[in-house]
This record gives sequence, C-alpha cells and structure tokens, in this order.
Amino acid sequence: THSNRLIHQDIKPANVMRFSRHSVLVDFGGASFVHIQDPGDAGVYTLGYCAPEQIEEGVDPSKHEYPIDLFAAGATLAYAATGIMPWQIPNPSSDAKNEREAINSMRKGFREAVLTSDPNLFGIDPGVEKILKTLLARDPKERGSAEKVLKSIKDLLPENSARKNE
Repeated sequence: THSNRLIHQDIKPANVMRFSRHSVLVDFGGASFVHIQDPGDAGVYTLGYCAPEQIEEGVDPSKHEYPIDLFAAGATLAYAATGIMPWQIPNPSSDAKNEREAINSMRKGFREAVLTSDPNLFGIDPGVEKILKTLLARDPKERGSAEKVLKSIKDLLPENSARKNE
C-alpha cells in the first residue's frame, strides 16, 4: 500500500487475516492517501495500536505518513509474539464526567505511556526485539521504512528459507 502512497491508519490484529502460509491486511475503510486532505482521516485508529502522533492534540491528520502504519504493525507483531499489548490502555480518569471525557483521558494516558515508558517485549528473541523497537520508536523518523523492516526480517530467516527471496 505504501508504494501507492496509501496509509492504512488502523493496523491491528483484527485487521490481519491469517492464511496457511501468509497474512493479508484487510479493512481499508480508514485508509488515506499521504498528503491529501480527507475529512475522514481524523480519529482513524485503535487505541493500543496507534502511533502517538495519531492522537496528539492539534495535529492535522493530513500530515500523517507511513510511520504510523509501521508503529501499528510493530504493536500488532509484538502482541502476536507475547499475547499482550506493548503498552496497556489506562483506565479512564476517575473524575471523568461523561463518556467523551473518559475516552479522552484514556487517549491521553496511552499517549503518555508510549512517550515515557518502554514497550513490554518480555521474552522476545533479541533479533526480533531489535526490529520491534525500531517499529515502536517514539520518533516517527526513527521507524525507518517498510522496505528496511522487511529486509531486517528476512535477514533473520534461515538461509534455506523459501521466504528469504520473496
């Protein structure tokens, strides 16, 4: 999708369909083209898998780029490897007066957790952990590109793996 200047914006386990030898990303309802203003872009994400810049107050969603998908892919892969999310979604503030305030409290708490604490990657192979830490970098510029991440993953495969040259 990135080669077509398209970002998914909501990569999460529920949007990955697993088949016998491959996975397919589905649900492009929130997808958007990079640098094109789309009124539907605002708020397209799932808390727990979204990049911190997706929930930053005052950021124009048309400024979102490929790194948000890389972060979400990293969070999804970390969940697949550990069975837990890299950062837990905090409970809403006890002084929230309504559902909107509760949701905003959870968003703010999650963003703060991502920006101030390391992801839970307990028990992950060191080579895989290095890739996940790159994908889950706080700074979007440090997440690299899909091509570089794919190369890093292929480098971890055994030499005789048929997938190494796919």
